Amino acid sequence: ASVRVELNEVESITVDSPTKLTIALKSEIAGQFYSLLAHGETFVVSPTAAQSGTSLDDEPIGAGPFLLESYTPEREAVFVKNPDYFQAKKIKLAGVTLVQVTTTDPQATVNALLDHVVDASFIRSIDEVSPLESAGFEVVSEASDSSQLYGALCKSKPPFDVLEVRQALNFATDRDELNELLYQGTSEPVWASWTQGSEFFNPKLKNIHKYNVKKAKKLLKQAGAEDLTFDFYTGPLPEQQRAAEVLKEQWAKAGITANLVNLADVLQEFYVEVKAPAGIIPFGRAGLDKVTRSLQAGSVGNICAYEDPELNALVDEVRSVLGTDAEQKAWFALDEYIQTNALSLFLMWTPQINVYDPERVANVVFRPDVFGAPRFDVFKAYIKK
Repeated sequence: ASVRVELNEVESITVDSPTKLTIALKSEIAGQFYSLLAHGETFVVSPTAAQSGTSLDDEPIGAGPFLLESYTPEREAVFVKNPDYFQAKKIKLAGVTLVQVTTTDPQATVNALLDHVVDASFIRSIDEVSPLESAGFEVVSEASDSSQLYGALCKSKPPFDVLEVRQALNFATDRDELNELLYQGTSEPVWASWTQGSEFFNPKLKNIHKYNVKKAKKLLKQAGAEDLTFDFYTGPLPEQQRAAEVLKEQWAKAGITANLVNLADVLQEFYVEVKAPAGIIPFGRAGLDKVTRSLQAGSVGNICAYEDPELNALVDEVRSVLGTDAEQKAWFALDEYIQTNALSLFLMWTPQINVYDPERVANVVFRPDVFGAPRFDVFKAYIKK
């Protein structure tokens, strides 16, 4: 489910030698595909291990700095230092244990830190910061343009196949209130694919869907949808549910009725069966993944298999100029199209919050994970004596 849509552009893979391979692409997207060389889409698996019949889920083969010692599903994965790693002398930790803590109960993560079950973690809610700081934990909160709360819309079917309806929903959304209630005013609205401090943020898009109930009602009237009613998927996380409840109250002021529903299996019931035409999603992606994951055909994140040739052309233009002086202009054009056509329910950038115990852990560095979110770097850290 998390595989990038760009993987569909692979035409062939040729093994040239034991240490060299060639990936041939169907289209000119080498600039965008390049980043996947650091991600799971292009992992090179040991042929011997793959053909041995051994389950690689239970006995994985790798060349990284840590080896899997044990794995208990839905509980923990225990890793030990790999003595054969080519830079083993630079790895200071003897091992790392990844502990699974429920995401539906924010207090569970706080308790795991306070009880010293874990030494470091990321947390989802800014409400959790104060008790951890009071207990002596170091909290690092960063604004991020790779993490947002957004609303996925089924644009291929009623009611969101009509532009005015999508625009009305965005104008009926008070993002300033969401910011205060969810993030204590520390976040900012999503007006483009980038935060306002980025060189790729198109300044003409700021406030493009600023809260305006009167305008929302006018657009609904133009679309003949004055009594707009739809099911809205809320998700399992407290952050999603709280935001959905606020949105329901906001939209009611414009005459919009949202029936909040939850689903047992978001992938199957929301993205595949589309049991609700809209839903609130915590979305973490970096670069063009922010667009291709949710709006392009071939990605499971593109609800209702929405197809938009003009959008595709603008995405291809960005891909073709990545890393050049023309990239900013290409992003400006792409984001203007996305916002003008209200291709999503644009909500809030979400702060990335990491916590660690400074009495125990030293040389703390954060690096982006595969979705662009800053995560604790176990390759650099060490335990204090």
